[in-house]
Amino acid sequence: MNITGWYESENGAVLVDETGSAAAIFERLRERDEDFGLTDMEIEDERGNDLSMAAMIWAETLAKGGE
Repeated sequence: MNITGWYESENGAVLVDETGSAAAIFERLRERDEDFGLTDMEIEDERGNDLSMAAMIWAETLAKGGE
């Protein structure tokens, strides 16, 4: 899977162009920026499916201590 788009960081928008499973990509992005998934974003897969809500739910679950 390829995910492209952007998310907001302290320093402005960060462009995303990553390949792998959604979970692996979310993990990599979270390792780079602990706020990934908790800020404004527009990310989608190569088919045009919006994955922004999936990333937000994933990040909120981690923030609450779940996996």
